[in-house]
This record gives sequence, structure tokens and C-alpha cells, in this order.
Amino acid sequence: MERDCSGEVRGKFPLPAILRRFMTAIIALTVASWGISYFCYRVLHLHYPYSYPMVPRQFRQLDFTMYAGCFPQLPHFPETCANSTAYPAPALMVYQFFYLFPHPLLVFMATGVSMFVAAAVLLARALVRRGVARRSAYLFTGAALICSYPILFAMDQGNIEVYLWLLLALGVWAYMRGGWMLAATLFGVAASMKFYPAVYLGLLLAKKRYKAFFFGILVVVLATILSLWILGPTIHLAYLGVTHRLHNFGSTYVSTTQPGGIGFDHSLFSLVKATQPGRSYRMYASLYLPFAAVVGIVVYFWRIWRLPRINQVLALTIAAVVLPPFSIEYTLIHLYIPWALLTLYAVEIAGSSGSLQRVRGLGFCFVCFAFLMTPESYFIVDGIRYSGQLKALVLVALFVAALRYPFVETGETQRA
Repeated sequence: MERDCSGEVRGKFPLPAILRRFMTAIIALTVASWGISYFCYRVLHLHYPYSYPMVPRQFRQLDFTMYAGCFPQLPHFPETCANSTAYPAPALMVYQFFYLFPHPLLVFMATGVSMFVAAAVLLARALVRRGVARRSAYLFTGAALICSYPILFAMDQGNIEVYLWLLLALGVWAYMRGGWMLAATLFGVAASMKFYPAVYLGLLLAKKRYKAFFFGILVVVLATILSLWILGPTIHLAYLGVTHRLHNFGSTYVSTTQPGGIGFDHSLFSLVKATQPGRSYRMYASLYLPFAAVVGIVVYFWRIWRLPRINQVLALTIAAVVLPPFSIEYTLIHLYIPWALLTLYAVEIAGSSGSLQRVRGLGFCFVCFAFLMTPESYFIVDGIRYSGQLKALVLVALFVAALRYPFVETGETQRA
């Protein structure tokens, strides 16, 4: 083992066996998905959904390009956005920023790709500092990046989830380092852009950082008001326009479903849609929403807030991506936050031996991650893809593991 001039360990250990198996699994599952799709298309001459793990090609980057006619006309919230503003006001500000450039989609894509590459490099460097051989570390994070179906899906759609991931990843990093107010600010901004990231404020509540917790809520309110003011022509009119369009979005994607889209939805509510296809789900949604909220709150105060912080991040992340009544593949990019924490945890526990026999549940978590981070697009019955519903069940299993198996970091304290 070598140390640099600062005393940090420099990588000489092989990658722990559990991480090597994970890398092998994601490569095999990725090759299987694309290989099966290629075989269906070229040999069997089958078409969508058999021929392609992604959404149909004509919908590429649609989540971004649909705003092309909106933002040059601000601050007067234009009628041209009537059918395309399915986000709260702060989220629209992200799109507004990119549409300031002459080639907004190019800047959006280049920024997103650079961000994920940088994250992979930073994780590899963190592995090297903990003793993993440099080549093994970069091979591992490179394979995880290349085989990442959620990242590919998010970039393919041009979805804003990419930048929510950045906010939440930085927020968890600040939280792990004790930067409570910074974490609260980042979580608050993310929660103002979409509703479900508000669950991450539960990390601060569990640490009894009440000032930071309520500051995060204040950030949500202030970011929303400021964004509505920018949208214009008045805060009230912008609010009415945004909420009306959010209601229309819910009526389209929550209360109904399309056979071609259900395979990309891994929410618990999608299980209801899968068992009763072709119906209106408005009544079911009205029952599901309060049920999910109550269950989430009960489980949080019953179990989550007393867990080690890695388990808290894992459990809250799963709750964020599985409890909403509509949750598409790109939200799975948030799983890379607890996955990175567990990866570093595995390396620290294994050390030079590479053995993790005394850590119960860790291997099961990585099996679940491998399934969730790859397409599995070949689960098709009668022309309808059900990979999303299988992922919903895997998410539930991973959530149970997060509640059951504590991953206590070396030297972790439970100070308030």
C-alpha cells in the first residue's frame, strides 16, 4: 500500500469481488437487451417495442425541444406553451436558461454528458484514494457510465431530471460532510422544480437540523415565487397557467395510460395500471395519493429516521422514484447517489482482502442495482412491455433491504 505526501492511500488493491460481479452483471444485461432487440429487428423483423430499448426514435429529445417556442417571449407567459409546460415554474427556468444560447439543445446535451463523465471520474478518484488500483477504479466507473440505461434514457429524452440529479447529488455530498444549510438549499431548489425531491429534507429532519429543514422549505417557496414572477405577466396569472397545465399533465399521464408507455413507468401505481389496462384511473389515483403519502410518513418515523445515513439516503431515494403515481425511467438516475455511497462503503469495508462476508444485504443491493440500471426491455407480453412494473417490484425489494440491513460507516456517529 502506498501513500501520497498528504498521507492518503494510493490504489494498489483489486476491486472488491462484489463490485466486479456488479460490473459483469451490468455489462451482460446491457448486451443481452441490445442484442435481443437487434435480433428481433434484423432477424425476426419485429418492430417496436421489440426492436428498441428506448422510446420510438421520433420522440428523441422531445422533453427539451417542445419548449422551443416558449421562452424567447418571456416575461409574458405565452400561449404557445399551453400544451408543453408540464413542470412547476422553477423547472421552466432551467429550460429558459438553455434557450438563451443559439444552439440550446447542443448546450444542454454537452453539459449533461460532461456532468456525468465528471461524476464518473470523481468516483474513480475516490476509489483510488481508498486503495483501489487506478486501472480497476476507472474501468469500473467507466463501465457503470457506459451501461447506464437511466442516464442514456434521460439524455435521449432531453429531460430536466439530469439537473435535478446534479442538485440532489451535490446536496447529499454537502449533507455527508455536515454542510446542513447548503444541503437544505440544494434540496429546496430541487423540490421547487419537481415535488418529490422534498423527501430529501427528511435527511436533515433525522439529524434534528430543524433550522436547515425549515430553511429548505423556505427555499422552495422563494424559488417558486421568483420563477412565477419571471414567467409573468403577473405571479398570479403565471401560477394559474402553470397549475392548469400540471393538472392537464396529471389527467393525461396519471389518470390514463398508453400501452406503449407503461413499460417505462416504474411507479407503484403502474402496477394498478398493468393489472387493469385500458381504464380511467382517476378514482384509483385519488385513493393512491393519500395512501402513498401516509405510508411514506409512517415508514419514515417508524424506521427510516433511525437508520444509518447511507440507509436513509437509499430509502428516501427509492421512495422518491417509486411512490409518485407516474415515474419514468430517467428518474432512476437518482439511484446512482446511494449506489455511489454503497460502492465507497464496500471498498472501505473490504480493504485489501476484498471480502465482505460480514456485511449482510450488501450483495442483494448490488443485484437490485444491476437490474435497475440496465434496460430489461425484453419483458414483453402480447406486444406490451412490462419492464417498468418488474423494476417497481425490484425497487420495493431494495427498499425493504434498506430498512432491514444497516450499513454503518467506519467511525460514523449519530450526533444530533
